[in-house]
Amino acid sequence: MNHKIAILFPGIGYHEDKPLLYYAKDLVACMGYEYRTVKYGEMPKNIKEDATKQEEALILAGQEIQKQLDEIDFSKYESIVFISKSIGSVLAVDYANSHNLDVKHILFTPIQETLKYLIKRGIVFHGTNDDWINTEDLKKKCMEEGLSLYLTENANHSLETENTLNNIAILKVVIGQIEDFLDTEYVSVEKHYDMLIDEGNDPVYDSLPLKEYMDKSDGQYFIQCLSLTPTKNVLEIGVGTGRLAIRVAEYCKTFCGIDISAKTVKRAKQNLKKYDNVSILQGDFLEYTFDTTYDVIYSSQVFWHIKDKQKAIIKIAKLLTENGIFVLSIDKEQSEITDYVSRKVMMFPDDKDKILE
Repeated sequence: MNHKIAILFPGIGYHEDKPLLYYAKDLVACMGYEYRTVKYGEMPKNIKEDATKQEEALILAGQEIQKQLDEIDFSKYESIVFISKSIGSVLAVDYANSHNLDVKHILFTPIQETLKYLIKRGIVFHGTNDDWINTEDLKKKCMEEGLSLYLTENANHSLETENTLNNIAILKVVIGQIEDFLDTEYVSVEKHYDMLIDEGNDPVYDSLPLKEYMDKSDGQYFIQCLSLTPTKNVLEIGVGTGRLAIRVAEYCKTFCGIDISAKTVKRAKQNLKKYDNVSILQGDFLEYTFDTTYDVIYSSQVFWHIKDKQKAIIKIAKLLTENGIFVLSIDKEQSEITDYVSRKVMMFPDDKDKILE
């Protein structure tokens, strides 16, 4: 049984037999992917300068691919790749987001409309002479969302120049970059921490040297900064398996921990089951709706997983009681990728000055 699938989203007039999509399709087939190409049906012409026609095209194409892709049980695939070109990039990202799919995106020459969507994981190819999108806007988008952007100087919307030999060289480089991208398994934060549990990792039971190492980030001084008393309600963002919670729960009135990883939350509940005042929530802190406020909120070595740190700070401020405190321990590591050998995780390095703004 094949556990990898690639879906091709062509452009209008740039079908799967044209160079970028043809060789990308050939590559994923060689790498063991099942692949399919979506069909859009009859589409409006000359949509580039006509916003109304472009919107009409997206609606019509979206309805068509919905019928085709909803027949696929994506849950049985360990790896899902969406390869898109031009207007197809909008359709690919929109479908992945609306169906909550963990997708690796390969975006060939996306258009301006694509920038309106959240792109969780992907590699982007763009020519600097492509007038379907503003290059600086695309650079900003890729920087904000941690996407790999490959610019080809003087290339057009087909990622081609006026020199045929140069175009062949461009194609070779592009396919090589895609191969490298697909060879490296980038996983979501949620999946990474689920995998850590599967691999037998539980920081509550770390060896003494590991505990001493972690104390440099959130040892006794960190705990003291929380100013715990038996009357205070406490929230931990990124509770993990309860490494810090077991040092906090008995010294406060109520303790609540939230974590994005379901398997980590399950382990935390086991580790903290002796405490009657503890509740553990599973979810994304930024998206979760809390029904109370807290006297103390803290987080350690978690903010580098949060892209929009200002949004997090604003939400924390709203969750604090009038005289509440927030204690944060951040990581000095500035790498945007953490390599765990078997997988890589995208990071959003902490910047003390920006957090304090």
